[in-house]
Amino acid sequence: MCARQLKVLRNTWIGTDIEDSYFPKESPNDTSNHHQHMTEPWPLQRQGTFHLVNSRMALPGVDLSSLEDAVMNLVKLVKPGGWIQLVEMQWQDWDAGPVLQEFQQTMRQLVGMVNNGQGVDMREDLTALVEEAGLTKVQHAIIEVPAGVKAKEDLRELSLQSMFATASFATATLKKLRPAELEADIDSLPARLMEELRKTDGSYKLFAVWAQKPEFC
Repeated sequence: MCARQLKVLRNTWIGTDIEDSYFPKESPNDTSNHHQHMTEPWPLQRQGTFHLVNSRMALPGVDLSSLEDAVMNLVKLVKPGGWIQLVEMQWQDWDAGPVLQEFQQTMRQLVGMVNNGQGVDMREDLTALVEEAGLTKVQHAIIEVPAGVKAKEDLRELSLQSMFATASFATATLKKLRPAELEADIDSLPARLMEELRKTDGSYKLFAVWAQKPEFC
């Protein structure tokens, strides 16, 4: 009988954000968090090193920078044979009551302002950009995210708190940006959204676009 030595593969997880307060105070040894804006150059030592690059609900914040440049910079982080996944809001076909519809309108208005008019319906644009970058196996999926009483019981309160935090951030940001017109009563929106979702079903939608960098490129 002979023993076979198994090689244990260990992953390294790297998180980035522009808001350091979001980082956990303690992280596992294989995880690190770093301050990084998507419109700024990524460290050269990181380029071409990631098996998976995942961006979630971040690309609308490109501001005056180019969406194309932000995506291309993310693609450069992927190693040959690795994957990239981009997750953003899908605005169509929400299962939404009146207040959740107000929340949707508020988020659309905010996204339209912070990305300098580069559009709020991003799925087709992102699909085209990763194809132009030479990536292959490009696919997408639409994901329905239950909220409030529609969420699973063990996730219900977390869902409510997440929606409240998102609505609070969106309304606070809009008040700072001071658009000419507001499409909702934003001061009371977070509380009214919580009240509605505690009583009625609701869901919103996200999309994910993913693609693979060729082994030799």
